Amino acid sequence: MLYRWSKLLVCWALIGLLAACGGSSGPVGDPGDGGGDDGGGDDGGGGPPPSPFTAPSEQQALYYINDLPSDLDAVQATFNQGGFTPLADLPLSNAVAYDGFMEVLFTSTPNANITSSATFTVNMLTGETLGSATNFMGMVYNSEADANELALYEGGVNFVGGTLSTGALTEANIAIQIDGAFDNGLQELTVAGEIDGKIFGPAADGLYASGSYFGLGQDITLIADGVPVYGSATLWALKD
Repeated sequence: MLYRWSKLLVCWALIGLLAACGGSSGPVGDPGDGGGDDGGGDDGGGGPPPSPFTAPSEQQALYYINDLPSDLDAVQATFNQGGFTPLADLPLSNAVAYDGFMEVLFTSTPNANITSSATFTVNMLTGETLGSATNFMGMVYNSEADANELALYEGGVNFVGGTLSTGALTEANIAIQIDGAFDNGLQELTVAGEIDGKIFGPAADGLYASGSYFGLGQDITLIADGVPVYGSATLWALKD
């Protein structure tokens, strides 16, 4: 899946993060040595330059490494069980709560391929969808260090509306309006528009929706530091 190739890179990034967090507890050098050629240079003793990207907390990094891949796999493997939900069979008397995951790809420089948990509700009478995904993280290339590292993307995506319609096989189609903004310490990114998909299972047990722009047809608009870029946004979820 998405995370397998980068797990080793994340481990190295986490080691660096933990070392940075614990740096102040190490031995203190002799103040008299600080002014020599070996101690007082601008490069802090020859270490790598500080990262321009926002680092996740230790807890967030460990979740990304240890739990997120399997949690995401579980939702992706089961959201469509039971086949399409006919529009006429939706539970119209109440809003349905969903938990899942969202991925957003920006083909910016550097690329951003980021993932977050998502929670939202869908009014099965109108399609109105409300909720958010606000814990985005992803591997990003640090050109100064010539290395990939794990970054936290502050902000998130809001689900701000939705509609339902009947598909060709009487299945329930859903269109969800999204509006998102992110800051990873170096880049400012936005995504807005509509992701489209379907509802699954005998009792609206799963949901999938996606949108993209790669030059032909445009569901969503993606901006990186003021410049339009290609990319996609995808949502998988299970009924809570």
